Amino acid sequence: MAHEITIPILPCRSIDENLDFYRVLGFEVTFQQAKPNNYAVVRRGDIELHFFSMKGFEPANSYSTCYILTPEIDQLYQEFLLSLKAAYGRVPSAGIPRVLPLKNKTGRREFIVVDPGGNWIRIGKKSEAPDEDTENLKASSGPLARATHAAMMLERAGHYTEAAEKIDGILADSADEDVVQRVVALVFRAGLAITMHDFPLATRLLLGLRQIPLSDSERGEVLADLERADELEQILLEAGD
Repeated sequence: MAHEITIPILPCRSIDENLDFYRVLGFEVTFQQAKPNNYAVVRRGDIELHFFSMKGFEPANSYSTCYILTPEIDQLYQEFLLSLKAAYGRVPSAGIPRVLPLKNKTGRREFIVVDPGGNWIRIGKKSEAPDEDTENLKASSGPLARATHAAMMLERAGHYTEAAEKIDGILADSADEDVVQRVVALVFRAGLAITMHDFPLATRLLLGLRQIPLSDSERGEVLADLERADELEQILLEAGD
């Protein structure tokens, strides 16, 4: 018994919507049926995922997830990003679907794809590199940094409301804290607001972010966050069309 294979069967609201998304990522649809129940299978190399549709299913409330181990994590991540950008003009980084950045976590290196069904497809490989979020927290250990780190962990687990509650009170009371950490927190919270479909809040947070004065050195530290803020503003523009 050395060749067993485990295949996840994941829910979605629309089989067709899910299949379109996975085709963009380079998956092939190997099976699809409408009766007696909506069901489909996609495959990319040795990765195989099965899906079924549920009436009244709400992707934002999904707790479904699976883990895919691959030795080619960096290559797969880049291929996914290029495919998504070619198809949509940008890489979706907030809301559903979206891709969470490739990071070193404790014992692993991984990224996450949240598909249109709200399924969290965690893709990674074993790694001895230090946890990036933990290292960043050590470098900036104020209340806002700790709250942001905790909220990020909750968000990555799909606990959006708890993540928002964790960071909102601290954000309101930390106007004088390190501006670099405040930028990181505001960008994260704006992305979370978009995921929760609270577009007015996301707009207010990003407007507040743009009013923060930054030195050249500080701007360099949060360059990736400012680029993400640009992406979030584009998402809001498209949502308003």
